[in-house]
Amino acid sequence: MPFQISKESDLLHITLSGSISTADLQAALRELEVTESRQTRIPDRLIDLSAVTQSLIRGDDVYFTATRRREGKYPNPFRSAIVAVQPIQIGFARMFQSYNVHPDITIQVFPDGASALAWLGLPPAAV
Repeated sequence: MPFQISKESDLLHITLSGSISTADLQAALRELEVTESRQTRIPDRLIDLSAVTQSLIRGDDVYFTATRRREGKYPNPFRSAIVAVQPIQIGFARMFQSYNVHPDITIQVFPDGASALAWLGLPPAAV
C-alpha cells in the first residue's frame, strides 16, 4: 500500500511511499476523512512524503485534494507538518499548502522529520 495512516498519541502520522497515483491519493484522503470522523478532536499531523519514489499525480489532483480539505468543517484548529525532500515532493507540498487556505488548518513544509516534529512541539523520537 503506498500510504499508511496511524495515530500515535495526539499525532496522526501519514506516510506516502513508492509510486503514488491519483487513485492512491484519493484513497488516502478518504481514509484520512474516516479516521478524522472517529475523533472528537482533530490531532496535528505529520505527513511524510520522503519515501515517494514516483509521482503519477498532477497539479489538478493536488488542487482537488486541497479543495476537499479546505471545504471541510473541523471541531478544532490543527497543524499539518509536511516532510518533503525531493524537488517534486516540495513542489506538490507547497502547491497543497497554497491551495489549502482554511482558518483551522496551518500547514508548513519541512526538509526533515526532526524539524517537522519540533514545529509540532514534539521530541524527535516521537514517531
